Amino acid sequence: MNRINAPRRTLLAAALAGSAVMASGARAAGLADKAIDLPEFDQIWTDLPADFVVSIGPAHRIRLRAAADVLPKLSAAVQKGQLRVEAAGSFQTSQAISIEITT
Repeated sequence: MNRINAPRRTLLAAALAGSAVMASGARAAGLADKAIDLPEFDQIWTDLPADFVVSIGPAHRIRLRAAADVLPKLSAAVQKGQLRVEAAGSFQTSQAISIEITT
């Protein structure tokens, strides 16, 4: 379980952005993405093995990128101020999952 608290967003965003491995040519064969507008949140929780980029911006939004057969299983929703990014059921993939969050 990964949990990110808002007061540490700036430092965490820099650390995660520096360590994230983003696939170039994101629209490569078999990859798909979706963007979701979100209400305000101050925590992030996920149990997905994913590359993260967290940035500070004017709107709350998430962009998920994964293999086309995996993406429909991924969801993002805010519950009681916590952004939860999770999968419905299990899956296997050789493609990296990428999560870009703006808060």
